[in-house]
Formats: sequence, structure tokens, C-alpha cells
Amino acid sequence: MLEMRYKRSSRGSFRHLKRCLFSRRGPPGLPGLPGRGPPGLPGRGPPGLPMGPQLAPKPKVAPPKKMKGFFWTKLKDAQCATTVWKDLRDLPDLDTDQLVDLFAAPEKKAKVGAEEKKEEKKEQKISLVDGKRNQNVLIGRGRFRLTNEQLRDAMIALDPTILTVEAIEKLKNIIPTPEEVSTVTSFDGDVSMLGDVEKMFIAVSTVPRLKQRLDSYLFVRTYDDNYEQVKAKVETFEAAAREICGNRKINRVLEVVLAIGNYLNGGTNRGQAYGFKMDSILKLKDARSSKNGKLNLMHFLVMQVEAHRAADADFYNELRSVAAASDISMDQMKSDINVINSGVKKLQNELENGSGSGSMQPNISEPFRKRIEPVAELAKTQVDDLQQRLAKLCEKLSEKIGSYGEKCNNKDDIENIEKFIHTMHSFAEHFENARRQNQERIEQEEKAKQKAEEKAKRAAARGRAPTAPPQGTDLFKQYEKAQNGDTGDIVAEFRSRMRNRQSVRYT
Repeated sequence: MLEMRYKRSSRGSFRHLKRCLFSRRGPPGLPGLPGRGPPGLPGRGPPGLPMGPQLAPKPKVAPPKKMKGFFWTKLKDAQCATTVWKDLRDLPDLDTDQLVDLFAAPEKKAKVGAEEKKEEKKEQKISLVDGKRNQNVLIGRGRFRLTNEQLRDAMIALDPTILTVEAIEKLKNIIPTPEEVSTVTSFDGDVSMLGDVEKMFIAVSTVPRLKQRLDSYLFVRTYDDNYEQVKAKVETFEAAAREICGNRKINRVLEVVLAIGNYLNGGTNRGQAYGFKMDSILKLKDARSSKNGKLNLMHFLVMQVEAHRAADADFYNELRSVAAASDISMDQMKSDINVINSGVKKLQNELENGSGSGSMQPNISEPFRKRIEPVAELAKTQVDDLQQRLAKLCEKLSEKIGSYGEKCNNKDDIENIEKFIHTMHSFAEHFENARRQNQERIEQEEKAKQKAEEKAKRAAARGRAPTAPPQGTDLFKQYEKAQNGDTGDIVAEFRSRMRNRQSVRYT
């Protein structure tokens, strides 16, 4: 009976424990101990632990000014409750006024004009010019250490100390176009708000025909160098024409060429020629000897000229200007003269109808006329002279080309004139090279002949019958002879003595 009750009681306790374990609320909390704080909440686990002694919060302090900090390490109130700190109190008679006076945080003094600078930074300049163009102008403008007004005045006065050739070329890239001038001058807002490029454009826009003004002055500053370069080219061609037309040696050399060509072409339709095209003489160096591949007809021509027309063999020395002229493009030279002539015409037009005209204000026109007019007058005379000299030069060379039966359409046939000059230069150069090569070959042959003769002498000496030295020959004289004698003779004599000894031994 007791055993059955125990079993039932055990099953009931197990069911009760299972409900407690799997219940959301859990088992009831233990009852709080008396005098140790509030009891635990039912169904929430064990009751709270008893709280220690609590310190009342200290009153807040509000200094009249921001104070410098004192960076101590503060303990928590709970840490102080059971320590000596719980019995310590703040000094009630602290001289707070003096503390504030001595340890108030210093006030940051605002920099004079700082606010204004911040406002200026915040103010953005108004840009009317495209970004890339704006950047390029700023870079170019930065090379001139002048104000906009000083730069403008220098362009009006055409000041040579400022407007050098390099400076003018840079200015031409940064001055405003007509469209840009229209854009900046039509701005009706505050000009001070515009960017640096726009301000410069406004300053120089007051100079009329600024581009033409700079172009004219650039031509003036570069005219002397350009003229001297073209003049030197014309003079080189004139000298070449005089050398070709006045050199009689060339025709006598051509007579030798004619004889060689007719002999080689004998019995063919190419033979019995009275003349040939001038560019044919350049083929002489391509016809090689069938016996000696190092020789060509140009070498043979040199031999014949030296043998029969020796006085004419140095004709190439009288064609030095022809060599210089062959390196110059005649067509480019003519183009350079035309460019200068076109520039002179633009100067005259700008003087009459542009920056130097009477319609301009005196402060604009007078500086322009002062700088431009003298050069324009001189350039007109000099360019006319160059054109006339070039025309005479072409006419003279055309006549010379025609005298050789070559076609030259007119005195302006630059192509055929250049071809003729190149032919004459190349022929003279080939002839000179062949003559030098012939001389080198002759020297080499002479050296080879001398070596062969010396070799033959040594061979003959070795082949002579040896002779025994006479009795009583002085040994010192024999030594001196051996020292001063030829190596081949010494060896031959030694061998001869050795043979004599052997023959005496066997006999």
C-alpha cells in the first residue's frame, strides 16, 4: 500500500518537474531573503541580489565660461560608496571667481578678414569661355608679367622690347576671336565677377584689328631673316648657272663620252650618234668591264680624258656651286619668294585700309605706321628684285638645257631645270670618284709590282751558286756584314756554307 503511494507520488513529481522545465514562465522564484531588497518576481528566476549602499548624486556645476579640462580618471559612484570617498565633500568655500580667471579656456580670436576671405572663396567667378580654351589662355597669359592694361598698351605701341617674335606667336594664340569679343563685351553683369581670361579679353578688345596688327608686326620682325635666306638660295643658283653655262671643259669631256658610246654601239642602230640625252652620262658607272668587274665605263672615261684631254680632267672643280644648288629645292625657293611677296601686299593693305589708315584714331594708327611703313617700302623693292633675278635665272638655264637638245617647256619649267642641275652634279661627282679610285688602283698595282720584284730578287739570290769565304777573312767584318745585310742574303749565304761543308765531308 505504501509502495503504491510512493509510485504515484513519484509519477506526479515527474510530471510537475516536466511542466516546469518546458514551461515558458519557468518554475517559481525563490522567496527573497528578508531585509535584502525586493522579493524576486514570481516565475522570472531567482529574486534580485540585495543592493549595496547608494550615494546621492552631486549637484551639477555650470561655470560661467568654458573651462580648461582636468583629465582625471573618475570612479563610479558605486565604487566610492564603501571607500573613503563617501565621507569626503567638495570644498564649499572654493574661490570659483579666481579659478575661472586663471583657468578659463582661451577664446579663439577670429583672424582679421577671415570671414571676408571665406566669403570670397565661396564666391565663384563667372566664366564665359570654354573650359579647355580658358585653360590654354591662362597658361599663355601667365608668361607675360604684365597687367592687362600694360599688355594692351604694348600691342598698341608695338613695343619691340616686349613683342619679340616668340611673344607675338604666343599672343596670337591667346587673343580673343571676334565671337569671344562679342561674348565678353555683351556681358551686362558685374565685371569684377568675371574670370581672369574674360577680363583680359575685355581689356584687349579695345584694340581694333588686333589679329591683323600682330600678323603685320610678326612679318616685320622676321622679314630680315626670311629675306636673307631666300636671297642666299637665289645667289647659289645664279652661281651654278654661271658655272654650267661658262664651263667649256664639260663639252670636251662629252666628246670623249660620244666617242666611247659610238664605238661600243658600232654596227647597231644606237651607233653613229651626234648626241645623246644628258641623263645618259649617269649610266656610265653601271656598265662594268667583262674582264675586271671592278672597272666600269666611268673609270675608262677618266683614263681617256687624262690621256687625251688632261687639262679638262678637273672640270668638276669648277662646278662646286652646282653641288650646293642640287641640295636646294627650286620650287620651294620660288614658293618662299611668293610668300614674302604676299606678306608685303598684306602690309600695304593694312597700312592703307586697316590699322594704319586715316580712319583709325591717331593713338592706334601712328604707332603702326611708324613700325610697319619703312619695312613695307624696303621689302617691296627687295622682293621685286628677287623675282626678276629668279626669272632671268630660269631663262638662262632653260636656254642651256635647250642647247643640248633637251625639252624645256618654258622659262618656268622648274622640274626640268632641277633635273638638269642634278644630272650635272651627279656626273661631276661620279667622274671625281672614278678618278680617285683609278689613282688608288694604280698605287696598289705599283706596290704589288715592287713586292713582286723584291720577291723575285730574293728568289734569284737563293738560287745562286754558293761561294766559300776566302781564307783569312776577318770575323769582325763578317759580323758587320751579317748585321747590315738583307735577311734573304744572310739565309742564302748560311745555306751555301752548310752545303759546302757537307760536300767537303763526303769527299
